[in-house]
Amino acid sequence: MLDEAFLHLNGIGPKKLEKIKELGIKNWDEFLERIAEISRGEKRKLKLQESLFQSKFATEKQDLHYLAKVFHSKDKWRILEYFEEDLSFFDIETDGLYNRITVICCLHKQQNYTFVRGENLNEFLDFLDDVKLLVSFNGNSFDIPTILRHFHISKFPVPHIDLRWVLYQAGIKGSLKEIEKYFGITRDPDISEIDGQEAVYLWFRYQEWGEQEAKQKLIKYCHADVNSLKILTKEIISLNKKT
Repeated sequence: MLDEAFLHLNGIGPKKLEKIKELGIKNWDEFLERIAEISRGEKRKLKLQESLFQSKFATEKQDLHYLAKVFHSKDKWRILEYFEEDLSFFDIETDGLYNRITVICCLHKQQNYTFVRGENLNEFLDFLDDVKLLVSFNGNSFDIPTILRHFHISKFPVPHIDLRWVLYQAGIKGSLKEIEKYFGITRDPDISEIDGQEAVYLWFRYQEWGEQEAKQKLIKYCHADVNSLKILTKEIISLNKKT
C-alpha cells in the first residue's frame, strides 16, 4: 500500500527506516501517532509531519504528478500496484542519426496504439489527455527528453514512472532484453533478434525504399517492448510484495 512508504518523507533515510521497522510502525497513521519516537526537535518533527500530510493529501486526491515525483525509487512499485488498473505503457523509436522520433507505441486500456512519423505522430499529445500514469523503460534518460524536444514542450504532460529504476532497486539490472530473459519473457521469432540498431535500419528501409514490411516489423518490435513493460510491472510488484 502507498501508506507503507517512508523513504520520501523529510528526514527519513535508511537508518531511520530501520528504526521505523524495529518499532513495528506499518503505515502513515501509526507513524503520526509515534512521530516523537522517530524525530527529535520540534522543527524537524514539523517538517516531517508536513511532508507526511502532503503525501496523505496527494493520495486522497490521486495526485499522481506529486506521488511519482516524490516517492523514492524503492517505493515506486507501490504506486504501480495501487494504480495498476490505470497504467499505460509506452516506448519510442528514433532514426538514430538526429534522434528524430520515428514510432511511438502505447498500450492503453488493453489496446495497442501506434504513432508514426509522417502519418499521425503529432496526435500523441492529444492521446495523452486520456492517460493517467505512463510507464516506460529508461524513459527518464531517453524517451521523455526526446519527446520534449520533438514537441517543443518544457514539461511532460502526464505522470511518468521509469520502470528501469524500479527494477534496479530490486537488484534487477541490464537492458530490457536482458531483464526479459531473467523473467523468461520471449518474443516472436521474427523480431527476437532485433535491437536498437536494427530498428534504425528498418526505418531507413521503409523511408528510402518504401518497404512496408520493414515498417510493420519496426512497429511490432516497438509494441513488443511495450507489452514487456506490462509483464515486468506485474513481476516487480509480485517480487516486492514477497519481500
